[in-house]
Amino acid sequence: LLNRSTYSCSTVRSNRRHWPQDLKGNLDPGECKMRQVGNLVACFWRDKHAICTLSTNVSPRLETADRRSKEGVIQKQIPTPILVYNNNMAG
Repeated sequence: LLNRSTYSCSTVRSNRRHWPQDLKGNLDPGECKMRQVGNLVACFWRDKHAICTLSTNVSPRLETADRRSKEGVIQKQIPTPILVYNNNMAG
């Protein structure tokens, strides 16, 4: 797909074959681990639940996003692959 300039961002299971061993295990809420090989970025992040993503259309960095809570709007650091996935998963 990447050779045809088709970029993607998708969730994967952490027990997927060839998933990096250092991106497995338990994380504290808000903790993130990322690894990049070429244009492929693997991201393992935990907010309420652990989420694993593979993406070819973003760089491995953190961005600030507004989140609503009981105390009002707070800003959180969220990995770029997670933001891209959440913004585009509806279609």
